[in-house]
Amino acid sequence: MIRFLACAALLATFAAADDFSYDAFKPTTFTQLIAEEAGPDAATPYSTLGSLVFHPPVRARVCVSYAGRHRPLGATNKKFLASYGKMNPGYQVWANTFEEEWLFRAEGREWWLPVQKQVAAHFAEEIKPGEDTDLYLVYVGVAFTGKGADTMLMVEEFQTPGHSP
Repeated sequence: MIRFLACAALLATFAAADDFSYDAFKPTTFTQLIAEEAGPDAATPYSTLGSLVFHPPVRARVCVSYAGRHRPLGATNKKFLASYGKMNPGYQVWANTFEEEWLFRAEGREWWLPVQKQVAAHFAEEIKPGEDTDLYLVYVGVAFTGKGADTMLMVEEFQTPGHSP
């Protein structure tokens, strides 16, 4: 039953682009989001697979500075997304929309985050490196590596300040 509810929540989260609901994303910071969702008081995960912990999705909006750099999706994110798609077959297509990680700055840190390819295609034409933007992202779990815990935050949309959705 828990897995069914988690899958139902995923269906609601990963709606078609035409149905994107900006208001469904809670304004927060990376620090707050990670403390609330991946910290010791976080909700119980709905599934685990070795070093991967899958949580019900949490929508968040975080203000960042766009750094203008990107790279291919890293090994940890690739493994997480591939496993996520296999565990939730209806989301294999969603998991495959992430091919690159983009660099953002916030809270005195650099954040390499997977961005959906159809969203990343608009970065260069809509924002310049150093400009602030709001990221609409989904927290879906944690991957434990030899270096610690990597919080899985997937970018689904962005909006520059002053532009309404």
